[in-house]
Amino acid sequence: MLARSKKTCFRIGLVIVAGVAIWFFTKPKEIVVETAEVRISDFLERIESDGVLRSKTRIIVPAFAAGEMGRMDLKVGETVKKGQTITTLLWDYERGPLRAPIEGVISKVFRESAGPVQRGEPIVEVIDPRNLEIATEVLTLDATRIKVGNPAVIRGWGGEGAVPARVVRVSKAGFVKVSTLGVEEERTEVVLEIESGQKDLRREWGSTFHVDVEIEVSKLPSQLVIPVGALVRAGEGWMVWKVVEGRAIGAPIRVRAISGGLAALAPSKSELNEGLLAGDSVILYPGDLIHERMRVKSTAVRR
Repeated sequence: MLARSKKTCFRIGLVIVAGVAIWFFTKPKEIVVETAEVRISDFLERIESDGVLRSKTRIIVPAFAAGEMGRMDLKVGETVKKGQTITTLLWDYERGPLRAPIEGVISKVFRESAGPVQRGEPIVEVIDPRNLEIATEVLTLDATRIKVGNPAVIRGWGGEGAVPARVVRVSKAGFVKVSTLGVEEERTEVVLEIESGQKDLRREWGSTFHVDVEIEVSKLPSQLVIPVGALVRAGEGWMVWKVVEGRAIGAPIRVRAISGGLAALAPSKSELNEGLLAGDSVILYPGDLIHERMRVKSTAVRR
């Protein structure tokens, strides 16, 4: 009897273990995902590009006569006073100084060694670093949307916060430039100036310094806004995975604009985005593991 009882207990134990194993391997999989809330807000569409600071006052100092130039000891980046001697020039047995035309900074040295020079030969370039503008090159398709007077901000200038600026010129002459990926792109130069009241910042800036430029081209009121990280390609369109009662549900959407890491959709309750409303939670960077009605555990991320 005791042996039979032990066998019975052993069999019951095997059944329990098998049941637990079957439940463990067949239960619905649940993964932890980051989510963001769909919200309604005004959407600023901006064109982002790299910019460079440059002086609007640039003067090339040439040799005023043919003769023998003395050694030029000034280097790029050195400051000069108006009328300061840059180097000397010997011509017709007379030696005369070559002077700086303005107070500023040496930005280029065309000739630094002593020797013969021709009249009009460039020696140095002097710029006024207090009279700066920002130049950026944008795709021609983007340039058609940029108008003189459009507001902009300058970032990545070495200090905190964004510096307000404004477009003052959009070139009508395009050019072809090869991108870092080796692709030929048609581009156009856009010139900006920082807003009045920000002039003290120029003391911290210099010519040819690189900055990040964001030019505002449109303002869309009352848009559904989501992080770009929630977008998933669906054929030629877009979709998102929203979380409903702990499950991932696919929702097709139509994107109006993308800017600054955010995507603007159609207004709430529009026929363009019936499957997505303000207050919904969407999965960020879903990857290929997410599928329809999959169980998920969401961790909200503030955006």
